[in-house]
Amino acid sequence: NTMATGASLTQTPAATTTYTVTGTDANGCVNTATSTITVNPLPPVAVNSSTICVGQQTATLTATGAVAYSWNPTTGLNPTSGSLVHGTPAATTNYTVTGTDANGCVNTATSTITVNPLPLPTATSNTPCVNQQALVLNCPLNNMTSYSWSGPNSFASTVQSPTIAVANVIAADAGVYTLVVMDNNTCTNTVTINVTIHPLPVVTVNSPTVCENQTINLSCLPNGDAYSWSGPNLYTSFVQNPSIVHAALNMTGSYAVVVTDGFGCHSANVAQVVVNPLPVISVNTDTICLGQKTATLTAHGAVTYTWTPPTTLNSITGTTVLGDPITTTNYTVTGTDNHGCVSDTTTLIFVRPLPIITTSSVTPK
Repeated sequence: NTMATGASLTQTPAATTTYTVTGTDANGCVNTATSTITVNPLPPVAVNSSTICVGQQTATLTATGAVAYSWNPTTGLNPTSGSLVHGTPAATTNYTVTGTDANGCVNTATSTITVNPLPLPTATSNTPCVNQQALVLNCPLNNMTSYSWSGPNSFASTVQSPTIAVANVIAADAGVYTLVVMDNNTCTNTVTINVTIHPLPVVTVNSPTVCENQTINLSCLPNGDAYSWSGPNLYTSFVQNPSIVHAALNMTGSYAVVVTDGFGCHSANVAQVVVNPLPVISVNTDTICLGQKTATLTAHGAVTYTWTPPTTLNSITGTTVLGDPITTTNYTVTGTDNHGCVSDTTTLIFVRPLPIITTSSVTPK
């Protein structure tokens, strides 16, 4: 006010101001005095803002321009007073700092700690067979500034979705793979995946040796989901343990089988089949006169022999047997060679009857 009356005066000047007071006593005498209201400026309180990734960094807020400071809210701050505080809020938070200077004047400033969320990567992979499929690691989270993979067998890659080539996939590649991604806010996050590498089935086969006209029984292990056999004469089969009846000599050879297990892994082995020919048995025939001679039968073409019927023979085994039937008789000789193959043939001992001799008597006259 330009003019005011009374013994007291309340003023709030915007700048330091000198006031003159004129006093009049009861006698009408007048005198003056002066008074100055000094107006101190508010402290220039200032504070920085900061950006962090949730749970990964600590923001530092520094206030200036005053002597003492208090902060509001205090959530996520440590300490909660002073010119320098550290903040780890869980979400973006606005803070007000109140500064008081040496004159007791107070001013405020605001600061924001911006909290960026972490990227949320996921990781997947296939489960390849050793040396039969590529190992494909996949991160579907796009637009990251960096990808960093690490894993077993010294694996490392900075590709978003790396691949280990078919020829390089081995059992040692199985295990835990770790992926670290960084987004545009330099926030990082980590994900792991446990990768399975399937071994190939170890295929074992038999290699049968049979005789002509017998059955070839092929077999393989382990038990699988699919089998594929191939062999001579365009032979094919899709059962685990196939049989080939009436073996022929041209069936001798290599029979390959491919076994596929429940994971799609496959492996092969080769069975060697031998078909041995049957022995060609030959034997002589013989002729005797009834009761006067013993027939001799000798077989050829095998290693051991058996003879039937045993009646009238001196032995049922052996290369050579003796016989003295009383009538013409058929004999069967069965020969077994050194492969165990068996064949037979038949022969005869012809028995000739004795001549009937008749005589007559002549009476002399």
